[in-house]
Amino acid sequence: MSAEEGAWLALAQKLADEARRMTLRDFRRNQPVEDKNRGGGGGRGGAKKAALKESFDPITKADREVEAYLRREIARHFPSHRVWGEEEGRFGSPSSPVEWILDPIDGTRNYVAGALYWTVLIGARHEGRARIGLCDHPLTEERFFASRQEGAWFEDRGGKRALKTRPCASLSEAILGATTPALFQSEKERESFDRIGSLAKMVLFGGNSYFYGLVAAGQMDAVVESSLTVFDVQPLIPIVEEAGGIMTDWRGEPLREGGQVLACGDARLHATILPFLKEAAS
Repeated sequence: MSAEEGAWLALAQKLADEARRMTLRDFRRNQPVEDKNRGGGGGRGGAKKAALKESFDPITKADREVEAYLRREIARHFPSHRVWGEEEGRFGSPSSPVEWILDPIDGTRNYVAGALYWTVLIGARHEGRARIGLCDHPLTEERFFASRQEGAWFEDRGGKRALKTRPCASLSEAILGATTPALFQSEKERESFDRIGSLAKMVLFGGNSYFYGLVAAGQMDAVVESSLTVFDVQPLIPIVEEAGGIMTDWRGEPLREGGQVLACGDARLHATILPFLKEAAS
C-alpha cells in the first residue's frame, strides 16, 4: 500500500465511524421511507438491482444524509478525486484516476425492517481497480477493511485481527451464501444456483455484504449473486482478495462494475463452482 492509499483508508475509517453513528440514530425509529421505483427520489447513482426493479426499492433519510456526508468529506480531503454514490451519482472530474465508491446503507430493506444485516460500504479504486475497501456493521460494531498489499482486517470491541479465508476445495463441504434468490433473473441463472446449492453443505440467505466479510474471515466459503450494482461489489473486492480469496464474474473475469458475482475463500472451490455458472453468464 502506498502512503497515499494509506491516507485513503485512514479517511475511510474516520468516515465510517460517523456513518455508524448516523445510521444507528435513525434505526428502528420508523422514519419515512420512499420508493425509488415510484419517483421517490434517489437512485441516480446507477442501475438498480435488475431482478428487483419492479419491487419496492426503499430509500431513507439516513441513506441520503450519510452519502451526502461521505461525499462532502472526501471532497474536502481529496478535492481532485471523483466520488460515485448509490443515491446521488457521480461528482468530480471524469479525468481523475481515483474514484470513491459509496453505498451509504447496503441492505436498506433490512434497515427499514429493523433487521440485522445492513452495512456501510466505502471503497476507492485507481484506474478502475479496487484498491481499498471497508464494510462496517454498525449494529455489532464490527468492521472488515483492506488495502492492497497490506492484507485484510477485522475490528470489533475485542480489538483488531488479520482476516484469512479457510481452505475448502469441495462443494459438499462448503457454506454458500446469497442475499436473496430473487436476484437470479433468468431461468438459467436460477437453475445454475439451484444446482450449486443442492451440492453445498449449507446455503444461507439474507446477509447482503456481510456474507463477503464472513468469507474473508473463514466462516463461510462462497457467495454467489447476480444483478448487483457497482456499489454492492467494488468496496468488497479488496477485503475478499487480500484475505486470500478470489472474486470474479460468472465467466471468471475481473469485476469491473457489478453484475454476476462469485466470491470464494479458496481458489479450488472457485474452480469447482465456476463451470456451473458459465452457461448462465451474461
